[in-house]
Amino acid sequence: MHYNTLLTAALCTTRLLRSYNLHHAFFGGFATTSLGCRRETKDLDILVQTSKTTLTRLLNGRKDWLEVQQGRDDYVAYLWKGCGEANMVLVEFFFFRAGKDGMQQARFPQIQSFTHFKTSATLPLLSPWHLFLGKLSATAGREKETDLADLLFLVSRYPAEIERGLRSARLGSRSAVALGKMFTAKSSSAGLDRRGRSEIQQMLAAAGRKWPELRMALVRVGVKGTRSGVHATACAPRAPRLECGAVQRGLVC
Repeated sequence: MHYNTLLTAALCTTRLLRSYNLHHAFFGGFATTSLGCRRETKDLDILVQTSKTTLTRLLNGRKDWLEVQQGRDDYVAYLWKGCGEANMVLVEFFFFRAGKDGMQQARFPQIQSFTHFKTSATLPLLSPWHLFLGKLSATAGREKETDLADLLFLVSRYPAEIERGLRSARLGSRSAVALGKMFTAKSSSAGLDRRGRSEIQQMLAAAGRKWPELRMALVRVGVKGTRSGVHATACAPRAPRLECGAVQRGLVC
């Protein structure tokens, strides 16, 4: 889908949410392409601090919004028709509900303000570190080249931010974590848990086993490698994380 159509939908959505003082931020492919990643994207992902009941009450009945029916409480999808039915945009809202969905101690992720160079309009995007976390989390249940493109872009464009995030999670250059041990682990996620690995470390290991390019990029932002190099082993894909709140937890873990 053409980026300008997505941008128009995003501006319309953020104006509406701001008018009701709903805290929100864009993430996923639209966010990374807005920052400069060269890849295709076709929908909008938004983290919003409200409930499904509140948002559906706000959008239902508006002529430009058509709800896509499904049964989840942590998520709702709409088709935005502001550019005509031939150019409808899928807008996916993920609800941030502190104290629920396994996020008892979580705070809304850090936001950066993005200003489009042509329109001078501003949009709230998640910070590079939280965009990076979200993409790592997504790799737990899928293997998409666009995820790799986003991760490599974020590491190359925002190395200081990614390294700070890794250090705060005790996974950076000052930690004892070595990529060689992480990426050659033969155990499942349950085995990693028995070794006391953090959730972020598990996601790094899973992504690194799939993509050697990412392993090398992570070395440049402070995650330690090994003298003999990193050797990946075959790893069965993990089941998709479809449980309630999984996407939101991936952004804030």
